[in-house]
Amino acid sequence: MRIIRGLLFDLDGTLLDSKERFYESYVQALADFGLPTITREQFERHYHLDDLSHRLPQGMALREDFWRRFLANLTAANHETQVAIPGVPEALDRLRTEGYAMAVATARLCPEDSIRRELEHLGMLYYFDDVLSNARVAARAGWEKADTASKRVIIEEAAASLGLPPSQTAFIGDWSADIRSAKEAGCGMTIGVLSSGFKPEVLLAEKPDALLGSVAEVPGFLARTPDLMGPGYLAIDREGRWLNDGVEITHALTLEMLWRSLRRNERGKYVVRIGVEECPVHVHATPYFVRQVDVLPGRVMLHLSDGTSEPLDPKTLRVVPEGALQCRVKDGAHEGRFSRAAHHALGSTLEEDPEGRGFVLSIEGKRYRV
Repeated sequence: MRIIRGLLFDLDGTLLDSKERFYESYVQALADFGLPTITREQFERHYHLDDLSHRLPQGMALREDFWRRFLANLTAANHETQVAIPGVPEALDRLRTEGYAMAVATARLCPEDSIRRELEHLGMLYYFDDVLSNARVAARAGWEKADTASKRVIIEEAAASLGLPPSQTAFIGDWSADIRSAKEAGCGMTIGVLSSGFKPEVLLAEKPDALLGSVAEVPGFLARTPDLMGPGYLAIDREGRWLNDGVEITHALTLEMLWRSLRRNERGKYVVRIGVEECPVHVHATPYFVRQVDVLPGRVMLHLSDGTSEPLDPKTLRVVPEGALQCRVKDGAHEGRFSRAAHHALGSTLEEDPEGRGFVLSIEGKRYRV
């Protein structure tokens, strides 16, 4: 199981639509070095393949100087016309609500306050716990380091600013070099996004854990990723045990409070809600478990993991692909899986279907196919 508590976002091309400013800054850098200019069509073609460096003269020193100038031009560009990539603010709002710590990790060589003002102008600064730029690395190490190395350090510092090891963070970016840097930093997950227009094969070459259209798809991807424990560290495992940071909770009063406070929020996610505060709960199988059953005349009583009891709705009883019995509980609002003991107790009352289609449960003369 992977534990992801923090999300680290690249800025340009990931959160912000920056391609126009990239083109203008690139053309200006060409002019600054007396190099032939490039048309927008040529820029688009090389940009999408991530080979803009191939148009530059040979020589690593010259290329490094060029990209420093490019970043300086990018930093000096007018950011008031900057716009967020569609769906990004809504995705950030959902991720923040779900409890993820979040930071921006960008290679821009500029004071972080200027990036904060830009994000604030777009109404997105609120979602981030920290904003880190290459200026923080450059102030300490200078520009002798390669871009990918400096981005690795930025990512490491961004994770540290959230109080997390990189292994408990996911990095989201639009550039292959960023994905590579995140892997070098030890991020627990890397997610590539195609929002800046790079060809899919460019990012897939770095083997990210996922390749999505944009940040707008990140909440859904994290929600449906199996064996991923998000922030909050509360979980109900496949045996119906409550876990905190992977450790079983055994204190009786604490368990009583957790079961009493378990519910679905407006997005359908399970949370523990106490007053106005809520904490996400990672449900590995089902939120409730049938611990025991009593087979009585005319009905089957279920004794659930939260200490309550209720009659079985036989129409909802079924065998799930894992081979366990499962049914709807709590007036049909939730799923409940049978423990081994409950499965054995009820299983002894099941009959083979004469038509060879599984098993049948008989209650008061009515037969329910399982």
